[in-house]
Amino acid sequence: MSKASRRELCRNLLSEWSDKGQNTAIHFDGTYWQAVHSHSPSPNHDGDELPNQTRTSLESGDDDAGAPNEDNSPENVDVGTEETGKRIDAEEKQEADSILIGEDSEPGEYDEEGESNGDDETDQDVEDDEDEDEDEDEDEDEDEDEDEDEDEEEDDDEDEDEDEDDEEDDDENEDCSEYDDDYDFDFEFEWLEPIDITITSTANMDGCGKPKTIAHCQAKLIRRDQMRDDFYEEMEQPSIETSKLAFDLFDRYGRLRPEFTTHPIIKGNGIWDQELDQGDILLIEKIIVNPDYRRQGLGRRMVGSLLTLAQLETWSFFAFVWPSMLRIDDIESEWNSLQDDAARNRMEKRESDRAVVFYRSLGFRRVASTDWFAMASNDDHPSHQLASTEDYNPPEAPSSALDPLLGPFQQIGDRALSGVEYPDFLGVLDNCMQQKGSVDACWTIQDKNGNTVLHLAASIFSAACVEWILKQDFGTRLLQLRNHRGETPLELLEFILEKLRTQKRINAFTAHVSDRFMGHNDSAVDCLILLKGLGSVESVVRSQGRDALQRIAGGCTCGQCLGGFLSPRVSHALVCQAQLGYDRYNDDIDLCLDPKMVVHEDDLGYLPSRVLDNLRTNKSMRQGFVNLWQYIGTCLEAGKVPHKANVLDVVHEWPPVTKNFLQRGGTVESVFLAICRRAMSADEWMGDGQHQELFGDEISKLPECRNDGEFGFVSGMCGYRRISLRPTIDGMGNTLDEEGNMVDSLL
Repeated sequence: MSKASRRELCRNLLSEWSDKGQNTAIHFDGTYWQAVHSHSPSPNHDGDELPNQTRTSLESGDDDAGAPNEDNSPENVDVGTEETGKRIDAEEKQEADSILIGEDSEPGEYDEEGESNGDDETDQDVEDDEDEDEDEDEDEDEDEDEDEDEDEEEDDDEDEDEDEDDEEDDDENEDCSEYDDDYDFDFEFEWLEPIDITITSTANMDGCGKPKTIAHCQAKLIRRDQMRDDFYEEMEQPSIETSKLAFDLFDRYGRLRPEFTTHPIIKGNGIWDQELDQGDILLIEKIIVNPDYRRQGLGRRMVGSLLTLAQLETWSFFAFVWPSMLRIDDIESEWNSLQDDAARNRMEKRESDRAVVFYRSLGFRRVASTDWFAMASNDDHPSHQLASTEDYNPPEAPSSALDPLLGPFQQIGDRALSGVEYPDFLGVLDNCMQQKGSVDACWTIQDKNGNTVLHLAASIFSAACVEWILKQDFGTRLLQLRNHRGETPLELLEFILEKLRTQKRINAFTAHVSDRFMGHNDSAVDCLILLKGLGSVESVVRSQGRDALQRIAGGCTCGQCLGGFLSPRVSHALVCQAQLGYDRYNDDIDLCLDPKMVVHEDDLGYLPSRVLDNLRTNKSMRQGFVNLWQYIGTCLEAGKVPHKANVLDVVHEWPPVTKNFLQRGGTVESVFLAICRRAMSADEWMGDGQHQELFGDEISKLPECRNDGEFGFVSGMCGYRRISLRPTIDGMGNTLDEEGNMVDSLL
């Protein structure tokens, strides 16, 4: 599916979701529990290899290959390399091990088409000789007729032979598909380079007469800096593994999520920090070794070759792997044969433990407390100083359950209840209190995921249950208890809200929805206030003002967001770009606002075509357009949210040229979006970083906030279109919306 088609599907589904209101906790809880507490095997994806795919081919000439090798070191495996793809001879097998990097063809490949062409030429020569003999024995007219008949018959015979050959080739190809590539990429992924490493044995041939493939490794080199502005959406498309990596570990701009570096439990041993925000990503997706050739160090050899190749391709990278089910192809039949979930869980743990030991032996270390492991290309990184035995291991989850009287709460974590009403949880709590009392140990029991009844009540945004629990004698203690992931009830709630804010699962597709965020719903806000010990909504408004309530709803973490959503750093970026734009255009108004100037198409791209035509001929309108840049900056500097009403209040205090621009079809939105786009283009993470270079000292004095960099969220909350860095004008001059649809035409 192309990127445009995928966006269209996502937009339609999200439109349906928006019509039904914001996602509820009931809709989300099943997805959360599956994502955090279960690990199911990833399905395979068959596809074709890209022409620009890098392939490393190794050939094994060991006649005894397949015999167990107790020494797993690569030096004990006879591996030779054949650059031309032909079989190596005995002398080459005696040479030292070598690894060829960057081969374009697999060892043992041969030109089937070339051989077929040679046979056709030979057949044609025989036919020409037969025609000459017939010319000598027959008259000219008869010869011509017979030649025509014979040519037709021979053509038919040749067609039949070719069809039979094609069928035979197809059959042979089907027999040689043991290690077919699993990639299914579109050429539009300029930021992604698939890498294959294959080991073949010259001592054994497959059904096609080629050296048998005995081991295979697949990976992707991801150029993160080439698509940071759309990191989630880009990473979702190539494969399930790239999507999982993006949404599990990183934020929307490809930065390691903050809880993995700051949280006292979730950060694990703390060896990974903000260095994971930089550099390319090498994602190892699959390693397959034929059972007859295991315990010979081939897996280690392939991973080593992969890392060597990546070092040649990029100056800095971090390798990532999710070891849990890397060998899904090998164990698929065994997995399917197991009918019991407990048996499958034991098998999954067995395979995961084996893979973890293997990758730790190569230098990979766990990222925080997640299932992901990483390795730095820099030998000086702290992870290389950490022994494998000292690497962090999450605590084992005991097989415990809530008290039977609180059993209805258990189903929150056990299964998804999307579309099904929950029971009366408040009634469940009252009933348990009547039968057990407040001092019974049942209130502090944790389920198999370590969640208490307060965790579970908060996870479904049940403010009534949260309030009831906190009023009890055991409420204060439950506030401090952590689940197996290391979260208190408040932290679990914040994790769920963050996931709802950034992503939405639609079947197997994970949609990035950050720019559609409209603030947390009332139930979630009530729970946040209760768990933070702030009392109630009324008490927050009474003691801190309505702005404080808006900041809780808007996800503000700095305590200074205008309207609850506009952070100090975003406001600073908008003010700077508004002033820079005004100064630039005001200095040379006629030249700079010429609609034919391509350099300014992003600034003009949000204007309707009729307004662009008027700008070309009406100097007063051009001045009004330029003045609006300054007025929006003035509004922000005054500490006001730059929605239309506040900006117009500033406009009324100035000369009428801006009113002329607005009366002739110009809009405040068109200028505000142009300012936003310039701020995004100059941003440190989604743009060229110019804003940080020019104003770094000023920016460092401003508090950091969760709402930093959320320009789409800000523009939407101001009442304007949700801004993005996608093109605003196509090659034909048509105005495009944020989804790439034509909304206006210059023709």
